[in-house]
Amino acid sequence: LESAVAGERVAQLIAKTEQLLRQRAYLRDERRRLRISTDKIEERKKALVVMKRKDWIPPSVETYLKERHVMINIGGLMFEAAVSVLCRDPMSLLAQLCSENPPVLADPAGGFFYFDRDWWMFRYILSFLRDGTLPDDRNLLSQLYREAVFWNLSSLQRAIEEERLHLRSELTAEKDKEKDKNAWWRTLPSWWQAVDEAKEMKKKEDEAAKKKADWWLDSTYQGKTYLDKDAKLDKPTTATWEALPAPQQHN
Repeated sequence: LESAVAGERVAQLIAKTEQLLRQRAYLRDERRRLRISTDKIEERKKALVVMKRKDWIPPSVETYLKERHVMINIGGLMFEAAVSVLCRDPMSLLAQLCSENPPVLADPAGGFFYFDRDWWMFRYILSFLRDGTLPDDRNLLSQLYREAVFWNLSSLQRAIEEERLHLRSELTAEKDKEKDKNAWWRTLPSWWQAVDEAKEMKKKEDEAAKKKADWWLDSTYQGKTYLDKDAKLDKPTTATWEALPAPQQHN
C-alpha cells in the first residue's frame, strides 16, 4: 500500500513538474515576444522623431503629397502619379488625362484609365517625368522612344535624342539649351538635392544665430570697423621707436 501511495505521489510530482516546465517555456516565449515588440516600438519612436524634422520631406515633395493623383492601368499593372508630374509635358496624352474632359473614359468602378501598353517601359516614363532620369541602354532607349511617340511626350523624345542617342549636333544642342526654357529635365531638383539645400539653409541659420548671440566679438559696430580680436600685432622694435617723431621741447 505504501509503495502504491508513493508511486501515485511520484506520478503527481512528475505531472506537476512537466506542467511547470510548460508554463516556464510559455513565459519565456511571451518574454521574447514582448522584447521584440518593445524594440519595434523604440524603432518607431526614433522614426517619428526623424519624421518631425524639417528636412524629412522637402517642400517640393510635400506638394506632390497634397495634390490630386491619377490612377492608370498599364497592361494590367496599376500606376498612380501626381497631376503635376503627368502634366510636365502639357501636350502629352498623360497631361490630357488630368483635364476635365480626358480623351479616354475612366473605368466607372475603379476610376482608373486603362491602356494596353508595356508596363515595364512605363516605369521609365514615370521616372523621367519625376526625376528627369534616363536609362543608359541604347536598345532600351529605342523602345522608350517608341513609347514616347505613343504618349506624345515630345520632351522625352528630345531628351533621348540629345542626352543619350546624340542625334543632334553639339552646336544645335547648345543653341537649343539657350533658347528653349522648357527643357525642365535638365534642372529638375532631386530628393537628395532638396535635402542638401535644407541642410545648407539650416547651417546658415545656425551661423547667423551664433553671430547674433556673440555680437560683442564682432569687429564691426554701428557701421564702423574696429580691430579684430584675433588680429596679430607686430611687436615694437628699436626701429619702430626710432621712426617715431621726436617730442618737441618747450622752453
